[in-house]
Amino acid sequence: MDQIVSAIGSGSATARDFAALPVPDHYRACVVLKAEAGMFEGMDSTAKDPAKSMQVRDVPTPELEPGEALVAVMASAINYNTVWSSIFEPVPTFAFLERYGRTGAAGARHDRPYHVLGSDLSGVVLRTGPGVTRWQPGDRVVAHCLSVELEGPEGHDDTMLDPGQRIWGYETNFGGLAELALVKANQLMPKPAHLTWEEAACSGLVNSTAYRQLVSPNGARMTQGDVVLIWGAGGGVGSYATQLALNGGARPVCVVSSPEKAAIARSMGAELVIDRSAAGYRFWKDDQTQDPSEWRRFGAHIRELTGGDDPDIVLEHPGRDTFGASVYVARRGGTVVTCASTTGYQHQYDNRYLWMHLKRIVGSHFANYREAWAANKLISQGVVHPTLSAVFPLAGAGDAAGAVHRNAHSGKVGVLCLADQEGLGVTDPELRERHLPAINRFRKPADAPRPVRPIRVRGKADVAATALVYAYLNRAVSLLEAGYASAADIDTAMRLGCGLPAGPFAMLAELGPAAARDTLAKLHAETNDPAYRPAALLTEFVQSGLSNWLGDSGRANRNGSPRPVDRIGVLGTGTMACGIAEIMVTAGIPTVVVGREAGRAQAATARVAESLSRCVARGRLTQRDQDEALALLGSSGDRAALREVDLVIEAVVEDVPVKRAVFARLGRICKPGAVLATATSSLAVTELAAASGRPSDVIGMHFFNPAPAMRLVEIGSTPATAADVRATARELCGRLGKTGIECADRTGFIVNYLLFAYLNRAIALLDDGADVTELDDAVRAGFGYPLGPFALLDVIGLDVSLAILRRLHRTFPEPDFLAAPRLEQLVAAGRLGRKSGGGFHPPR
Repeated sequence: MDQIVSAIGSGSATARDFAALPVPDHYRACVVLKAEAGMFEGMDSTAKDPAKSMQVRDVPTPELEPGEALVAVMASAINYNTVWSSIFEPVPTFAFLERYGRTGAAGARHDRPYHVLGSDLSGVVLRTGPGVTRWQPGDRVVAHCLSVELEGPEGHDDTMLDPGQRIWGYETNFGGLAELALVKANQLMPKPAHLTWEEAACSGLVNSTAYRQLVSPNGARMTQGDVVLIWGAGGGVGSYATQLALNGGARPVCVVSSPEKAAIARSMGAELVIDRSAAGYRFWKDDQTQDPSEWRRFGAHIRELTGGDDPDIVLEHPGRDTFGASVYVARRGGTVVTCASTTGYQHQYDNRYLWMHLKRIVGSHFANYREAWAANKLISQGVVHPTLSAVFPLAGAGDAAGAVHRNAHSGKVGVLCLADQEGLGVTDPELRERHLPAINRFRKPADAPRPVRPIRVRGKADVAATALVYAYLNRAVSLLEAGYASAADIDTAMRLGCGLPAGPFAMLAELGPAAARDTLAKLHAETNDPAYRPAALLTEFVQSGLSNWLGDSGRANRNGSPRPVDRIGVLGTGTMACGIAEIMVTAGIPTVVVGREAGRAQAATARVAESLSRCVARGRLTQRDQDEALALLGSSGDRAALREVDLVIEAVVEDVPVKRAVFARLGRICKPGAVLATATSSLAVTELAAASGRPSDVIGMHFFNPAPAMRLVEIGSTPATAADVRATARELCGRLGKTGIECADRTGFIVNYLLFAYLNRAIALLDDGADVTELDDAVRAGFGYPLGPFALLDVIGLDVSLAILRRLHRTFPEPDFLAAPRLEQLVAAGRLGRKSGGGFHPPR
């Protein structure tokens, strides 16, 4: 799979290159299991949790049949049919797969004891089956969800009428929430070039559905001037319907469920907005009886907004809760166009208001290929924009579906599959730049926590995974208890530094402090391991709640004004130094890279230039951006080049004697008032500050690798660090688009201190009989982590991990930091992780 991702990321691989790539015989996919289809029986729908049924597993790669394509999925999205599949409503989808399986050999491939979910994707074609001529390997595509057979005449006027019509990923297997997906070739459409993978993936189903409902002759046939009532305008279908109505000259009346969604509707250009939560509409007196007086109040509200006009069209998709009101408020001769029914399929309405007022109800279901193509063209042209509000990793797809199920989302929720980070896949940056505000209007601030809820793990490794994660949570509480950093900053550090869907205190809030304390107490009683002894602060959480601790307390005592920084020096020529130099010049700050020799410094700047060229090829920068950045970049083999910089960042080898000598020299060379920063990840800043002879100017700025992509910077201050130096580091992080987290100086800061104790404990569990793959899977599936501990160790590098643990153990001589013998053995054998071809896991 790594070769596939590398070819996609290169931007230069040809169709022949893609056709030559090996297709793996298995791939990771988000599935529900046939054996668990009864797990929610007897529960109210609202209590059913998609995160308990959806899990990521390896599944076999299906064989291609004529007219099909195999796609490498970079990103996907959550739809309501994903939610329905995951909670097995109205029936388990395995009934659809069994029915499909009875149609013949091709259909039999879909009848499996698992169902790979997902009805959206963006990605790259890997293989095509016999008879496919329009698409070839390497094509960048999105997919719509209509799968048709067209063996009879019924579907040739409108393919949605074909008796063999199925919704891909819902009524078929091998959907888009996976690393690979099987589709019909006539589901494919060109990927919008100005969008990222996750933005492109989120529109297919809902945009096409809204297009058919409103615009198509098969739907309401909207015309200019029509008043269009749009339920759920802040959600998936509704947000695209709002844009289509506005672009078509109609007058949308947008119904939303919160002030936040009302603001989003107005940001799309809607002027007529009804916030149901503020208005307090209750269309049902009880479960059996509707309230026509509320219909009348709602209709009066609409006429007040429109100047006396009733809706010509009602875009109806909530279903049971709203259908009676929809029929009532539509104008005489008007149309109610309905699909989905997210609140229930059994609709009730007063037929007098339909029959006597000559209204019509039109059923609408997704879209045919022509309609989906037209809807996608509007996206590609920048006429309609994606409504992506949040992005989850594939391992967190169950949490993403849970957020949609609880209506705790706006617009669409995306899922990264093969893409390892957001923001990739753009090939038309100019068009993107013109429309960027509209593309981002559903997005929350980049550093807002993702709305995920960790779940309890299941399977053979559940005990080990639970013990591992709860020990990590307990250590985080102890760190807060010691006053080292705030809960908010610890959470942010672990989310951004490790890619976790939630920080430890957000997880505790979801799991419940009392449940966490009791679980830890039980583990401590069973093992006598001090790592499980509940931190004293946990009891306070139980008694007074977590809310008092989750504020931004780490920012309360920020004093000092930043020193001016107009020129920066980077001391070092390795990977981290190059990454830091790159982000400085792309932020418009003149920067000089200084190495031990002029040749090394020049080679480092050449690597920066190569990296920027790749960014241009991938559409993340323009050629002009690259040229302007490189004009700000200089190099030198003489440390005297640092005399006039305002801030220098040291990024040499992680060795105390070497760094002490460097800081002693910097203290003499750099001008008075220049800030001296170290990029160390695991050494004490205080020792380096003392060597400088000017400790008030010294601060830690731990950038994460790769620096251009990782947004976190840990700012480590010593007791001697001046307030204006701390302010300078914070201000610089803001200029770079980074999130700076402040903490006191100590070995490992926040992330490495918490992360490597967790990773080392995971290795130790192998001696107790744990299995590498099973434990990784349990942690990912159970707690929504993007990688299990051993996969993460392989990514970091086992030699790097061993070195960090040794440094941590010198400062904190406790068992959790004493490197596990298994790690020592693998490093001695040359098995260093992905970079050496294998570590805890064999090469992918």
